[in-house]
Amino acid sequence: MEHHQNRITKFRLFPIWLRIIIGASLTLIALAISSIFSFPNSLKYVFPIGLILLVFFNWLLFRWEGKNLDELGLYLNTRNLKFLILGLLLGVLAFALKFVLTSLLKGDSIHFNPEFDIQQFLKEGFYLLPMAATQQFIVRSYCFVKTIEMTNVRVANIVFGILFISLHNIFGGNIFNTIFFAISLFISHLMFSSALLSFKTLYFAIGIHWGCNAANDHLLVVGQKV
Repeated sequence: MEHHQNRITKFRLFPIWLRIIIGASLTLIALAISSIFSFPNSLKYVFPIGLILLVFFNWLLFRWEGKNLDELGLYLNTRNLKFLILGLLLGVLAFALKFVLTSLLKGDSIHFNPEFDIQQFLKEGFYLLPMAATQQFIVRSYCFVKTIEMTNVRVANIVFGILFISLHNIFGGNIFNTIFFAISLFISHLMFSSALLSFKTLYFAIGIHWGCNAANDHLLVVGQKV
């Protein structure tokens, strides 16, 4: 117990920028390990190594400060899980709104996907949950919280918004599509960050991200696929 208290004291003495570097290094280690060691496809979504390591490293970092994962609202209680489900529903609605507005701007006709399969939708939704959670942990966890503490919310949102954009391949089309995609990703980042900061649980941001990804190319289609 005394040894743990000494570790907490020493870690708290580190400047915040150094703690952010340590957190970023552990994040890279988690991603590197997950890319080297992974389960077969039938198990990798049940035991996502990268996500498991990210959760563990975040727990470790907060523990070294005498805190816990409740700093991110990650305890499995009824309140937090309700925000996960609420986020899922809002994510689907947010994607549908974005899809409709984009299609109207392009002059495309919109209709429900005639090939929509509820079983396939639920199956892919299950697979997409750890992917959404992993991205949220990369962008909005210990390092994000410490950057806010060291600077302010605006600076942290700009820095981690750029990081969030960099996690996606935005250079697949023409310059207009690239700029539009980057802007839409940054707006999504602000939405996810607001969900965490306003409601004090990362489950809300994970749920919204999960819903957006699950709805993508399943619920609505246009005359020409985009």
